[in-house]
Amino acid sequence: MAYTFADLHGVQRILFSKGDDGRPRGSNEISGLWIEYYGSRRPVIIGQWIAEGSSLTFEQGERITGITLLVTKDTMTYRDRYHLGRVVQVSIFTSTRTEMYPNDSSLSMDEHNILRFQESRLEELSSLAWIFNDVWDYPRVIYSPKASGSQLLTWDPFKISVYRPWIAPQKALFKETNQDDILSSATGFYGVKHPARPE
Repeated sequence: MAYTFADLHGVQRILFSKGDDGRPRGSNEISGLWIEYYGSRRPVIIGQWIAEGSSLTFEQGERITGITLLVTKDTMTYRDRYHLGRVVQVSIFTSTRTEMYPNDSSLSMDEHNILRFQESRLEELSSLAWIFNDVWDYPRVIYSPKASGSQLLTWDPFKISVYRPWIAPQKALFKETNQDDILSSATGFYGVKHPARPE
């Protein structure tokens, strides 16, 4: 198992690596990223660098505001609770545009795990972790609060993260319109595919 990390601030260029025949990732899979920065920081490789596929250049001051990854469902965990797989597509959202590699809209959303990471008014994308072995990839974006001293907690009343630790939870932010701006109550509901959903 390998653990690789890269800062998402001050990015100048991202190069995408694809796999190759006889290598741990196939030619239709993204094996990793090479990230270059403005200033004197050294480039960072996350995932595995096998063969250069394409690149994306950022203007100075252009921020990464979202990342979406499509991951195959190749392997089931030992308890058959969720799939593990390999990255086949990366979409990067910035303060000015959206780019996708590879630019292939024919990939089926139903046949892949979709991992979405998006900034909000409370959090920004801080770094990207790409954990991998010879079989699967486990990419994750790490958030940081925009305001010092603030903290955003995930409410998980039905322990979805226990049954689906692979997922990237989508955060719904609430803003009260009453005078004290305090959320009075919230109710959770089982999703259609939740393992504990009553029949």
